[in-house]
Amino acid sequence: MHLQAQLSPTGKRVHQDTLDIAKLKLNHLDSRRKKCQINWRDVYMITELNNKNYKTAIFFKTEKITGFELTTRTLLQKLTAEFATDNDYTREELAHFIGEKEYIPCPFGKLGFIALKASHKSKNVTWISAEHITRIEAADNGKATNVFFKNVESPVKVPTTKYFLEKRIKTIKNIHRLLDILRSENDDRYRQIKQGFKTYVFIARAKNFAEKNGIPITDEELITACRQELGFYYEPSLGYKTLLKVSEEFDLD
Repeated sequence: MHLQAQLSPTGKRVHQDTLDIAKLKLNHLDSRRKKCQINWRDVYMITELNNKNYKTAIFFKTEKITGFELTTRTLLQKLTAEFATDNDYTREELAHFIGEKEYIPCPFGKLGFIALKASHKSKNVTWISAEHITRIEAADNGKATNVFFKNVESPVKVPTTKYFLEKRIKTIKNIHRLLDILRSENDDRYRQIKQGFKTYVFIARAKNFAEKNGIPITDEELITACRQELGFYYEPSLGYKTLLKVSEEFDLD
C-alpha cells in the first residue's frame, strides 16, 4: 500500500515518493469528517493540520488519511480517558520512574503512542503508534526521519532526527516492559521492582497533595505514611536498579 494513493490529486503531486507531514495540508486529503468513532488500534499516527475546521490528519490502517475536527491534543486526552482504567498508574508516573521527564508516551495495553517535538508554538504535536513502525531511516541530511509502517511501502517523513525518534521508541518499549513486570503474579524476582515502584508512586502522590494544600511534610513523615499505607517502604532507586539488573529487555543506552 502506498499512502500517496489515498491523497487528493493535489496531494499526490506534492507528495510523490514520500508523504511529508511538514507539507501536509487539508486540500491534500481525499477524506474528512466532523465526527467519527476512532479505533485506536487502527491508527498509524495523528498530526496537526493548519486549518480552523479540520485540525488533525488521522492516518488509518484500513481507511484513507482523514481530516478531523478535533486537535491532536484533544484526541490524546480522549485516548487517555478511554484507556485510563487499563492501568492503576498514570503515564507520567510510569515514565518518571524510569527517568523520563519529557515527551511522555501513551502506553495502553499493546498501544504505545509516542510524541514528536512541536514544530512551532502549537501544543498539538504529532503522535505515532510505535507498534506499527517497522523501521526508520534518516532523511534530509539527518534533519528529518522517514518512518515505515507495517503493510505500507512508502514512508512518512517526520521533521525530527532519527536519534530523537529512536529515544522515544526505546522509552515506550521500556514502559511496556515495566507494565508487564507490575502485572506479573507470583514472581519473586520482581518483588523489589514492584515495591520500589509502588513506593515511588505513593511518595509522589503524597508530596503533590501536600504541596497543593499547603501542608508541610518531611521525608520522615512520608516514609512513615508509606509504611502505614502500603505495609512497606522500599527505596525507589533500589527498585529501579533491580529493574536494570533483572530485565535484559530494559534498555537505557
